[in-house]
Amino acid sequence: MKNKILLISFDAMVQEDIEYLMSRPDSNFNRIMGHCAKVGSVKSVYPSITYPAHYAIASGCNPGKSHFCENFYLPFNTDGKKGWILESDACPTEDFFAAAKRAGMTTASVYWPSMGKNPNVDWLINEVFPTLEEDYLDVFARQGANEETLRVIEQAKSSFPHDTKRGHACPTKENTYDEFLTQCLCLLIKEYQPDFAVVHNSFIDTVRHRYGVFHEQVLKAVDYADEWLGKIADALTEAGVYENTNIVIISDHGQMNYTRAVKPNLILERGGFLTANEERKLESWRAYVVSCGMSAHVYLKNKEDRKLQEEVYQYLKGFADEGVWGFDKIWTEREMRERYGLYGDFSFVLETDGYTQFSESLKEPLVRNVEIGDCHEAKATHGYMPELGPQPVFCAKGPDFQKDAYVSAGSIIDIAPTLARVMGVDMPQAEGNILTELLRR
Repeated sequence: MKNKILLISFDAMVQEDIEYLMSRPDSNFNRIMGHCAKVGSVKSVYPSITYPAHYAIASGCNPGKSHFCENFYLPFNTDGKKGWILESDACPTEDFFAAAKRAGMTTASVYWPSMGKNPNVDWLINEVFPTLEEDYLDVFARQGANEETLRVIEQAKSSFPHDTKRGHACPTKENTYDEFLTQCLCLLIKEYQPDFAVVHNSFIDTVRHRYGVFHEQVLKAVDYADEWLGKIADALTEAGVYENTNIVIISDHGQMNYTRAVKPNLILERGGFLTANEERKLESWRAYVVSCGMSAHVYLKNKEDRKLQEEVYQYLKGFADEGVWGFDKIWTEREMRERYGLYGDFSFVLETDGYTQFSESLKEPLVRNVEIGDCHEAKATHGYMPELGPQPVFCAKGPDFQKDAYVSAGSIIDIAPTLARVMGVDMPQAEGNILTELLRR
């Protein structure tokens, strides 16, 4: 019988967080993950943002092949969809749930991004953020939660955040969904013992955005993550499956601090490439910039219009050459395809100068400096080239992983094919490598 796999994603956890937890002899991480197999330097994808990264983890594919290039449906998209990309049918490649099903395994997904209505997940709690004032059970049901899963959600509702509206502005343990989703996972483990389960915990990411990459509040968030890890391990023990479960801890990206925000769409407006109405909402466009945090995608109304393409490129290149507008390079889609496996409907990519994030806003001013002393203003983000900044993590402990095995470098797209090998199947569409050095022979 195959061993089980539990994959835990601590969003925006970095190598320095692991070092901090390892320095605490009393940490759950030390107790559970001591002598784990690990990767020394883990590269994210480009753009290094949550939804493209998590689908890269799930599929083993870069954002071009997975079609997950951004977190959101485009504001001018033609099928009427808005907001976060919630459902998995947007991806043409198979994910690790399909691989698990081919291996004959039962599956569970708790708050893994973009898994709505995934047919290969037996117990599905998609990443959505309802309030208790809403019909939250209906919200989860519409995303694919079955009756068994809805009963688990109902049992865990006492762990719902106290004030969801203040969750990002004032991130606390009481205002995050992570206590709730951890409780849901623990209940699923104890009641159904899924063979392959994944969970996405985003509290570290939220706190880093608010306070900066390294801050005392971030250490508190890492401590909470350690507490949640302990609860999950206790649930595995109570269910009698701890010894035959491979526990894999990963993250999707790091973060970098920024000191200002720039609005490239205002630059395009001044060049006559788009117009806004009196409310400063988009009215018409020939070119438009979609922010990915510390990078941005430039879309053309007609991508095949070579004259427009050259006109926009030369216009933005002039601003890049000045070196003061937040980006000093404009990449073509072809350059992104060759360098990072990133391609799609966009034509160009703007990359941060290292201390600027991009905003899609059409409201003045063009450049806004971050007020460092303002505790209500975000200080850090991601989306930049994946070789920059603090790096994500990949470590594993369990019956199918070698103790103290070490690989110096890897990528988040290596995770899915490596886990598929543990399941005893392959993922032929994956672009990542199987990290056989971490596995028992």
